[in-house]
Amino acid sequence: MDDLGELQCSSSRRASSAERGGAPLAELVIRDVEGENLRARRDRVKRANVYRRALDAQVALEREFVERDRSAASREDAARARARAAHEDAMRERERAEANRRRREYVAYLDRQVRERRERERVARDLERRMEEEEEERIRLAVEEERAILQEKRLAMAAREALIGDEKKRRSPRVTHSPPASPRVSPRIVPSSTGLDAAEVTERNVSAPPYVTIPEYIDVDRLTTTTTTVSAPTVDAATASELASIIKELVVETRELRARLSRAEDELARTRAST
Repeated sequence: MDDLGELQCSSSRRASSAERGGAPLAELVIRDVEGENLRARRDRVKRANVYRRALDAQVALEREFVERDRSAASREDAARARARAAHEDAMRERERAEANRRRREYVAYLDRQVRERRERERVARDLERRMEEEEEERIRLAVEEERAILQEKRLAMAAREALIGDEKKRRSPRVTHSPPASPRVSPRIVPSSTGLDAAEVTERNVSAPPYVTIPEYIDVDRLTTTTTTVSAPTVDAATASELASIIKELVVETRELRARLSRAEDELARTRAST
């Protein structure tokens, strides 16, 4: 408005001066055209300024929007970063807690395994000790039983040997004459010692061989076949044979018992040495 008023004032002043000076009409028209051009240029400048200010305002507004969006995005990024950091911290904490829990469970599992292994070893040691004690007790009882049986056999042998005499269980001295098996006259049966009558005694003496071979050593088994009973007149041939067979059985059983006793003692010694 100020520019337009100034333009009108200047044009009116030029017109009044032209009228006073007597200027021609063409000059006045040219001056009006110049004034119109000036006004048009000023209008364009004004519109340009208005447009520039509008553009500046729009650019400023857009810049403000951009800055606002950028700040909002930065705030959102910061919030997301904080949330991500909090989530990662929570995950690390959960992983740490899970690792601690697994470690405690593993340690408890190892402790349980150690306790179970120690319990199994203790049970195995107790079982082995019980088995060894039972085996030692069984061996001890077997040894005592064998010793008792051997003692009974020895007592029985001593009793039977007392009946048949000591001469039948010992070796007779070797005959030193030559030849070692020289013949001798067969002994005759005495009626008073056998309880037979004279006819039976005579018949047996006639049927008996004339000579009997003298052995190098006295055989206990052959003593039972001898028909004479001079050393033990109260024992007949059947009793002597039975006693001889019993003595042989006792000798065999004694050897077996001694062998079993020796094996049991060796086993007991090995068991004690291993423990």
